Amino acid sequence: MKTISQIAKEIGVSRQAVYKKTKQEPLLTSLQKFVLTVDNSVYIDDNGESLIKSAFRKCYQSTLLTAKVDTSDNEFTASLQDEIRFLRARNDDLQKENSRLTEKVLEQSERLLSLTEQAQKLAENAQTLHAMENIKPQLTDGKKTWLFKIFSAIKKT
Repeated sequence: MKTISQIAKEIGVSRQAVYKKTKQEPLLTSLQKFVLTVDNSVYIDDNGESLIKSAFRKCYQSTLLTAKVDTSDNEFTASLQDEIRFLRARNDDLQKENSRLTEKVLEQSERLLSLTEQAQKLAENAQTLHAMENIKPQLTDGKKTWLFKIFSAIKKT
């Protein structure tokens, strides 16, 4: 177990900073089960110490991030502009690809329509052929066909 002063020294901040942070939510509620007071001295066990250090780490990281953004504003802006240029170029590429694929879909649709029309013609031809095969026995009289009889009659005249 450590005191607030010992933890503050390890973190590199003042005792008052640690004390103030421990009196704020959500740390206040989280620390209650890890704090022991003996003779007006506050002792914090290892779990509480981890919570405090974690809270200061988050605060420190946030401060560092803000400092980096403030000190390198031009670099950050340039980086964002590079990212925007990259995304615009990628967007243009995707639009071209979309156009190419749309053209392919249209070509395939036209081909499918043509194949459908051909299939319909084949179906009609098959129906006609089937009908002719059904009529063939009716036109046949022995070995002579109906047409043969007509041509023979025309020849005689």
